[in-house]
Amino acid sequence: MPELNQNTEIKIDRYIIPWDVSITKNPDDETFEIIAEFQKKFLSLPGSVQDKLVSKKTGEKIQSIGMNFGLSMPQIANIARAVRSYYFGELKLEDLPFYLAKEIPIDLSKAQEISRMVIEKIINDRSIEQARQAELESTTLSDALKKYPEIGEQLITSDRINIKSFPEPARPSIKNWLADYTFVLGYGTHDAIARANYMFQGTNARNLASTDRERLAYILKSYDENTLVTVDKNEKKIVFPTSDKRQEPPRSDLGQANDNSKVRPLNIPQAPSRSDLETASTTKISYSSPQKLPYEKMRTQQQPYRITPIYGQQKKEEPKKDERILNKNVVDLRDSM
Repeated sequence: MPELNQNTEIKIDRYIIPWDVSITKNPDDETFEIIAEFQKKFLSLPGSVQDKLVSKKTGEKIQSIGMNFGLSMPQIANIARAVRSYYFGELKLEDLPFYLAKEIPIDLSKAQEISRMVIEKIINDRSIEQARQAELESTTLSDALKKYPEIGEQLITSDRINIKSFPEPARPSIKNWLADYTFVLGYGTHDAIARANYMFQGTNARNLASTDRERLAYILKSYDENTLVTVDKNEKKIVFPTSDKRQEPPRSDLGQANDNSKVRPLNIPQAPSRSDLETASTTKISYSSPQKLPYEKMRTQQQPYRITPIYGQQKKEEPKKDERILNKNVVDLRDSM
C-alpha cells in the first residue's frame, strides 16, 4: 500500500473513525443543533468509550473489516457510523445487521458477518479500557494536590467566581473554589448540610449548571471527608464520575472522565495543598493563573464546528455552562484548559 500524506490520512479518517465520520451522510446537512446534540451525547459517555470512538486503532479495525468485504470508503463510513450510534444508545446490537444491510447496502448475510466482526474486534475489545486503567490512581484530594500541583489549576466549572478580598473575578479552578469555600464556611471539615447550603445558596455556586455542580460537590466532599478521588497520572488532573451507565465499565470504578476529559491541563505554578490553604490568610491566597475560559477566545469561524476532543476545544462567543461545541476537523491541537 503506497504511503499516504497527511491530507490523505485526514480524509480517510473521516470515513473510518467513529468520531470523525459525518453525523449525516451529507456533511452539508449538519446544523448547529445537530452538532450540539452530537457533542452532548459524546460528552456523556464513559471515558473509555470516548477513547474508543476517537481512536485511530478503532478506525483501522473498521477499515480492515470493510476492505475484507470489498467495500468502498463511503460504504465503510456506515460501519463507523453504526459503531458510534451503538455507543450513543441509538442502535441495538441485534439491529446492527439490518442497519448495515440497509445503509451500505449489502446482502443481509454479509451484513451479519460484518456485524459479528465488529462486535468481536471493537465492541468486545477492552484494550483501551485496560490501558486507561494503568494511567489512573486513587488518592485523597490533599495528597493529589501535593503530588500533582497542576490539579489545583484544573477548571471545574464554566464561569469566573468572586472570592473575598480579591478585586477581580477569579478562574473557576479547584484551588480557587476551595479558597472561596473556606472563606465562606471557615477552615476545617463541614457536614453535608453545610455543603448543601453552600452549593445551593452561595453566591458563586447557586446558579451552577447541574454538571458543574456535580463536579464541585465531588471536590468539596473529598475535601471535607477525605474520600478518594481518581487522578489521571499522565494528564495530571482529576477525572470525575459520570452517571451514564453503558456496556463498558465506566471509569468511575477506575476513574472516569468528565466533559473536559480530553483537555490537557497547563503546566503552571504549584497549587497549595489543603494544609497550605488552612494556614493561608485572606491576603496571601495564590489565585489561579490566567487560563482561558470557553467564551474568552475569539471564534475563528462563523459556522459551528467540532474539534477532535483529544487535542482541544472550540471557544464560543458566549458561555454555555453545560456544553462546549467541539470541532471534528482539527487534528493534533491538544490544548490546555
